[in-house]
Amino acid sequence: MVDIISNMKYDFDPSLKSIYTKFAPPFNEVVFFFSRLVAHLSPYPKKLKKVVDVKIIKSQNKADNFKIYTISKKGSNIDSLTSVFYLHGGAFAFNASSNHYKIAVNYVLQNDIVLYFLDYDTKLVHPDLEKQVEKAFKLLKLNGEETILMGDSAGGYLCLDLYAKLRKAKALMLFYPVVTNKNFESKEIFKDTPVRNSQLNKKMWKRFLKNQEVVNFLDVDFLNIPKTYIEICEYDCLKDEGLALAHKFKAEHHIIKKAMHGFDSVESSYLTKEAFNKRNTFIHKVISEN
Repeated sequence: MVDIISNMKYDFDPSLKSIYTKFAPPFNEVVFFFSRLVAHLSPYPKKLKKVVDVKIIKSQNKADNFKIYTISKKGSNIDSLTSVFYLHGGAFAFNASSNHYKIAVNYVLQNDIVLYFLDYDTKLVHPDLEKQVEKAFKLLKLNGEETILMGDSAGGYLCLDLYAKLRKAKALMLFYPVVTNKNFESKEIFKDTPVRNSQLNKKMWKRFLKNQEVVNFLDVDFLNIPKTYIEICEYDCLKDEGLALAHKFKAEHHIIKKAMHGFDSVESSYLTKEAFNKRNTFIHKVISEN
């Protein structure tokens, strides 16, 4: 059952009024199946070819069910562009939405980058999913030191895991990231927020871990941390772990006031537009300083 959330309880910004920000999605295998079906039938990412160049790289191993979409400005020479390896959110279970692809195009059109969008296998759980992400990165033969690692929500966790293995990156960009399954005050406070809340968060970890242990990235002794950009939403059960990571990494970070997890699905919101300006400014700075 879809849980409809009353926006009266939280002081959400009026610009975020949208069907996407008024409910918490159910979390079960039936919904995951339909998510994959919708993704299969979606006109995205093929539709992107009208505005950008899109090429598909498939796994060389038939046992690995993933694709990588190479997205760049029309007619550009990708060898001369900065690489961005992007991992979408969706609680490790939902496929990428059309909004994820639209956001990727925004980054490409505003910056001299080639973005590698990993369409990973959402049927996989820990640690197989993390292993697939690493395989995909190695398939691209990218130089970690010259690649921006980017992820939102659960994709942020996958980014951190990949960075922990590579121990190098040109920069990290994490938007309302999943960092750890440890408890924080924000997980006690935000039990009924739309899009994402502590109840859904517990279900996510239960499915993903299946009683296995997971790395707490707040305890990992990272060395030579690259420039890092983190966005945190005010009304989000993941807020405190995002803040803790921002302080650990001494990252440039922004708290999006009056916003819920996944606020940037509302394209028309001025908060989304401001966030994109900050994100693109950071990308431009990372590219220009090297």
